[in-house]
Amino acid sequence: MTERNEEAWGDAIASLVEPPTEKPRRTGITAVIDKGLGLRATDDLIEMCGHLIDHVKFGFGTTVALDAGLVRTKVARLVEAGIVVYPGGTLLEAAWAVGRTKAFVERARALGFTGIEVSDGTVDMPEEARREAIERALAAGFEVITEVGSRSEEHTSELQSRQYLVC
Repeated sequence: MTERNEEAWGDAIASLVEPPTEKPRRTGITAVIDKGLGLRATDDLIEMCGHLIDHVKFGFGTTVALDAGLVRTKVARLVEAGIVVYPGGTLLEAAWAVGRTKAFVERARALGFTGIEVSDGTVDMPEEARREAIERALAAGFEVITEVGSRSEEHTSELQSRQYLVC
């Protein structure tokens, strides 16, 4: 990551946002979804705003068809920048659906991921299965990100209906 010595505009304009606290943050966490960035784009993301990013999720199963070495390299670069990186919850759901949660968690560790998302966006995972997945990931040393709340259309916005918990 590029060393940051001075904000680009200094005091010429007031900041539009509060300056972030030091990493690791427990509040004001900024998460980014990687929808398939290449290595150069990942490096650019880290250089430009890595200091502002706390989490990167590889969303929508984008890592399934990638070479393991490429995934390890991307993950390592993000982790080196102080970013928690995790595969999207869809992959954990797929592993759970076929009885492979333990293997999934082990493989996530081997690929260098530092977080696991436990969700139920594509399958209806029972509460006990969610709890077991969370406990397994925590026991393996992962930061666990899980979504709670409703996605129903009764709510006027996603912000009102969902919260993300970091364990």
